[in-house]
Amino acid sequence: MALQHYQTQYETIPAAISQAASDMLKDLKSAADATMQASAGAAKADLAEAVANAAQKVAVNTSRKQMWKWAAGCIAVAFLSFGLFGTFVYSKTYTAGVNSGYGLGYNEAKDEKAAAAWANTPQGRLAYRFAQTGSLDSLVKCDRPGWTEKKGVCFPYQASDGNIYGWNIR
Repeated sequence: MALQHYQTQYETIPAAISQAASDMLKDLKSAADATMQASAGAAKADLAEAVANAAQKVAVNTSRKQMWKWAAGCIAVAFLSFGLFGTFVYSKTYTAGVNSGYGLGYNEAKDEKAAAAWANTPQGRLAYRFAQTGSLDSLVKCDRPGWTEKKGVCFPYQASDGNIYGWNIR
């Protein structure tokens, strides 16, 4: 009887162990499923964040490349514009300078022609001879003895030696 009692209890132990193991496996499977779902959710979140970061880096790099292309294009257009404007201004000022110089040269040549024409007149030849004697400077400066300048006019007077001086014109 005592052995039968133990036998009855021992016969129920494997079923209890089996039931406990089965319950433990069910709990373990539930915990593993929950952990796996949590890990999958975390992996999806990490993957989404990594994809977003990579996309943002690609967008920044692309926008920088586009910005540099536009900046280089704008700088090239600005240099081209300034160069063309400088060429335009240079050509206009060069033409204006040439025309001004031509006009001044023409007027001076016209004056030279007139001076040459006057030099060929009797008065011009007489003035030339007067200048060759060196008296033309004295006439202009009124610095000969016996001559004085008053209010811009050159007047003769009797010098201290009693003579009145003048110029030799022949």
